[in-house]
Amino acid sequence: MIPSSWYPTSVRIRWEKLRRLPGALRALAREQRAPVRRRHSDEDMAAISAADKEARTRMIAQMQSASLGSGRFTALEVLDVERPHPEVLHMTLRPPQGEGSAAPGQFVTLRVMIPASEKGHPPEPILRSYSFSASPEGGQASWRLSMRLQPEGRLTPHLFEHLQPGDVIEASAPAGRFGRRVLEDDQAPVLLLGAGSGVTPLVSLLQAMARRGRRAPLRWVAFERSPERAMLADDVAAAVAQLDDGQARWWWTGSAGRPIDAPTFLQALPPVDASWRVLLCGPAGWVALAREALTLAGAADERIEEESFALRGSGRPAQDRVHSVQFRRSGRLLQVHERETLLGAALRAGLAMPSSCQMGGCGTCRVRTAEGEVDHPEPNTLTAEERDEGWVLPCIACPRSAIIIDG
Repeated sequence: MIPSSWYPTSVRIRWEKLRRLPGALRALAREQRAPVRRRHSDEDMAAISAADKEARTRMIAQMQSASLGSGRFTALEVLDVERPHPEVLHMTLRPPQGEGSAAPGQFVTLRVMIPASEKGHPPEPILRSYSFSASPEGGQASWRLSMRLQPEGRLTPHLFEHLQPGDVIEASAPAGRFGRRVLEDDQAPVLLLGAGSGVTPLVSLLQAMARRGRRAPLRWVAFERSPERAMLADDVAAAVAQLDDGQARWWWTGSAGRPIDAPTFLQALPPVDASWRVLLCGPAGWVALAREALTLAGAADERIEEESFALRGSGRPAQDRVHSVQFRRSGRLLQVHERETLLGAALRAGLAMPSSCQMGGCGTCRVRTAEGEVDHPEPNTLTAEERDEGWVLPCIACPRSAIIIDG
């Protein structure tokens, strides 16, 4: 017999491993039969959960006490996240304490820090405004916001992928007056007319009117490509069922997205006349078409309120001219084209200006001018007195002369 020491070292190592293998297998079998001991007891798990909740509460308090956008943003806890459809997300937020009331039809602006993307976008805070999609009345235990996925955008893809209950998100105070006159006039018949995600503020107003026991006729008409894409359809049905005289109708447009002209649009409308109050919300082009159809139907223009995803122009044509815009505080002097907003020009030049909705609907960016003339699209949040005092909204204001801004 050849002594094992005569074999090469590599062969001896392999033989030793094979010799020990049966014992290792027996030991493994014994470990598998042994009862698994829990790493943490119920008391430990309860303590861990309490500590996690305390840490999250402390983080929210720290963020709320910090200087966030000159006090315009507050850190709110995400209570719930629903994804009923691959393109729809509902988030429920815990409202801030002692920050005043929120009203149906209003919106808040979210500020979310988006990390750098594979497409080369740098990390940056993104601001977007979203309407309440459920009435915040009745104790205001929570605020619900709803959104549709915009694949080419930066914010919604990030939220759809990452947002979870327990997260913290920054939000502005509620703003906007959409639907307030309709809620105050509970005797007039009402038509709620929306398209796509534009139904969200209409749902909050519908729920408020149902909760208040509205007796006047109410008609709901919404446009969507297909039943699968319809946002908040169950909420609409539940609220309409509570009304004495309520009816809801959805129009499925298919790939067209919207009616091709006002006469075609008119076919979707219930009979209305000058006594009806109408609330419109949807894409800007759809809103313009809806107004044409409502005029054909006999609705009074002064009783129509709208909220669109983009503002209509003021009707004053911009010329191919450039004006100087001076910012007194920073001493910067910019050359701004008549087709460019003051906010856009400031951001292009690297000047930090607070802004939120970028639609003239919240007043976050409001500044005062010492001299000069601007063009403001309508509607917006400025009153006649504020205009006379020189206040402008840089997010929608375009220069019509040389401007001096106090801020």
